[in-house]
Amino acid sequence: TSNDLPFFRMSICVSSQMFCNGTGLNKHLTDHGAQVVTGISNTTSHLITTHVEANNPTGKILAAMNTNVFCVSGAWVNDSNTSGMELDVLEFLLIDTNLRGSSSASEAKKATLTTTRAQFWLTREILER
Repeated sequence: TSNDLPFFRMSICVSSQMFCNGTGLNKHLTDHGAQVVTGISNTTSHLITTHVEANNPTGKILAAMNTNVFCVSGAWVNDSNTSGMELDVLEFLLIDTNLRGSSSASEAKKATLTTTRAQFWLTREILER
């Protein structure tokens, strides 16, 4: 059923910065329940983007932060699809959720650096086990 699709009822925007952007990714998302949109609005749930764009916020990143849209990496799509269900978005965030709603590039960069540092320490901790 439609409810079993990993991206059911999600409104997802794919950044033009994504190397895999285009009809293939859009078709994949729609085949798995998402509505693909070209811009950020109050109904957009996720923005799929890159670390580079998150570190150098574009207007789309700032709009996403201002409207509380989750900015996630492409790994969220791949891993959710592999598991057959939506995975916890918090594990794939490129912008710290504590600073969502910000509207400046400096705040976005600060949020991204905070998230990147946290991911680094978590990865290091896992590797040292």
